[in-house]
Amino acid sequence: MPLQCSGIACIDEDICEVDHGGVRVRVKIDDVRRLTLGWGFQSMHPKLQNAFGVGLLAMGAWGLFHLLNWAVFGGPLIIWEAALILCGAFGAAWMFAARRRGLYIDIDTTQQRYRFAFHQTPSLHELHEFLDSLDQHLAVPISSDAPGIAYENERAQRKAA
Repeated sequence: MPLQCSGIACIDEDICEVDHGGVRVRVKIDDVRRLTLGWGFQSMHPKLQNAFGVGLLAMGAWGLFHLLNWAVFGGPLIIWEAALILCGAFGAAWMFAARRRGLYIDIDTTQQRYRFAFHQTPSLHELHEFLDSLDQHLAVPISSDAPGIAYENERAQRKAA
């Protein structure tokens, strides 16, 4: 039974979101209270992320306007003003990431909620195999809110009843 699926893995006593071989987020297994499989925005706060992205994009547009004005008319160019173009690139990337949709797992802990995104959509067989292995490893309620993917372990059924 694998304890790793499309960027989400159990490593030692932690559930981790893995990206390019490195651990991005780590949650202690002892703190986990519930797992929920879902489909939708993979960002926890897409509206807030879009708002900050627009702000950074506006700063980048101002920097680009200043750079073009300097190229056409000359005058002093302060390097930090030209560097604001980089803020625009970060803003566009942040807005793009906020709109990303797909499968994710919401992990409710004793202190907060984490959302781990699947990097690639696994097959239904792989997904069920991964959730079954998590069920054996964690002993917490696991359910699915994702359309077309039915999954609920015994602990989730008892809690719902």
